[in-house]
Amino acid sequence: MRPEALSPARPDLACKLALGILVVVHVLGALGAPVAASLHIWDPGATPHQDFHVVWEAFKYFTASIFAVGLVLGPLREGRRWAFWLLLAGSLALFGGVFVAHALSGGGPMIDFVSYGSFLVLSLLALAVLRIRLPGLADDHRHA
Repeated sequence: MRPEALSPARPDLACKLALGILVVVHVLGALGAPVAASLHIWDPGATPHQDFHVVWEAFKYFTASIFAVGLVLGPLREGRRWAFWLLLAGSLALFGGVFVAHALSGGGPMIDFVSYGSFLVLSLLALAVLRIRLPGLADDHRHA
């Protein structure tokens, strides 16, 4: 038996880069949550209830981003299909949600479109690379 057959397949350089991009994007999202909240908390005319939601949303976004990092570093890196689909759905909601919110409210600032739009594109590209190349995920669609 060849030694390669004894050990699980490991991610290649493209997969490692894609995984790294996902980690960076979601760490930036976690770090950006309190910054974004600081820009909106105690806006003139805001009610205490609105301020409550600003802080709460920052905590939720921070938590979702940290969970995403955990998915990337654990089950996604191992090629678990469920982690791929969960991270895809989460990335679409976290980053694509900015565009939905703007469509409904008309209140989205340009900085959100640039930052979250960039995060969305980078996430989708990284996930596409992983879907094609990561052992476990790649095997799924080649034999379908």
